[in-house]
Amino acid sequence: KAIEAARAVAAKLDVYPDGTARRLREAIAEVHGLNPANIICSNGSDEILGLLAQTYLAPGDEAVFTEHAFMVYKIYIQAAGAKPVAVKETDERADVDAILAA
Repeated sequence: KAIEAARAVAAKLDVYPDGTARRLREAIAEVHGLNPANIICSNGSDEILGLLAQTYLAPGDEAVFTEHAFMVYKIYIQAAGAKPVAVKETDERADVDAILAA
């Protein structure tokens, strides 16, 4: 069965899915009454965080995150050429006043 299945799809191995996820974005937009142009689909939060950093951060910018935040924040900030600013937490919670002061 596996060999038959492989033969059946062999001619389509060069076909890739739509990288814009147009049909998915349109379906989500229809269900929720949104504009599909305002919806982004990705391979997970990691990819979206990277896209956001590359879009909004420039060399010399500073980006603030809490000390125990998701590790990729610092990585993507640095990859964009910006300066990561880790803010201490209070009782293992984000300290909003410290973030605003950073």
